[in-house]
Amino acid sequence: TPLPRARCPGGDLAPEDGDCEAAWPCPPGWVRTEHGACEPRPEACARGQYTFASGACLDLGACPVGRWAARAWPDETVFVAAAADPLIADGTQERPYAGLLTALDAGARHLALTDGRYVLGERPLDLGALEIHGRCSARVEVRGVLQLGPDTRAHVTGLRWQGRLEVRGGQLDLEGARVFGTRPAALGVEAGGAASLRGVEVSSETGTGVAISGPSRVDVDRLVVGLAAGAALHVRGEGVLVGRALLLQDVRFLGGLARGIDV
Repeated sequence: TPLPRARCPGGDLAPEDGDCEAAWPCPPGWVRTEHGACEPRPEACARGQYTFASGACLDLGACPVGRWAARAWPDETVFVAAAADPLIADGTQERPYAGLLTALDAGARHLALTDGRYVLGERPLDLGALEIHGRCSARVEVRGVLQLGPDTRAHVTGLRWQGRLEVRGGQLDLEGARVFGTRPAALGVEAGGAASLRGVEVSSETGTGVAISGPSRVDVDRLVVGLAAGAALHVRGEGVLVGRALLLQDVRFLGGLARGIDV
């Protein structure tokens, strides 16, 4: 009777020759610990950055020099600064609005936000496009719920979103941002909606991190999901998740990478 095979880290059966390390090598840039697990090399990325299995790094703490994000601003850009004087504000760089809602109510659809906290409330976007560009996610925070209906598109960069992002048939492009959401999900994509996440961290202490229900699609490039009370990612129906560089950390619901079918 052959001896039972040992188990490798993670519970998988060891190969016949017993060499777990050869059968399940660590990804490039990662090393095996004394307990058999794979971890990124300490020097793979700078301190405070996320390290992915591919060796890619993600730094969400860096801020550009200057008051606004480092980008070319089109003529229709409206500027918002929490510390601005609302009595003289006109939305220009020299006299920015003091509130996000003030700028939106004035018809702005391309906004630049500098350091501060802003309140959005629960805002449905039923038609057209919206762009919100913060200086960086370490200095700009927006609180509220953004709802994207059919035939709408939002491009959001360089900020921390406290609340929920709901894509119901529209398109969301999220880049260089942190999302700290509430239940049911920090980011929900449904009803044929689509989202592109590039260099994004998503957390939810009360619900799911990212929820996708079909026919909807989410494309990711360097996505971190952590502190999810529910599933880190919940894909169901005809939902589709496509991409690379995905990192799960501090996920309370183990095995919550995906729930449902057609993942």
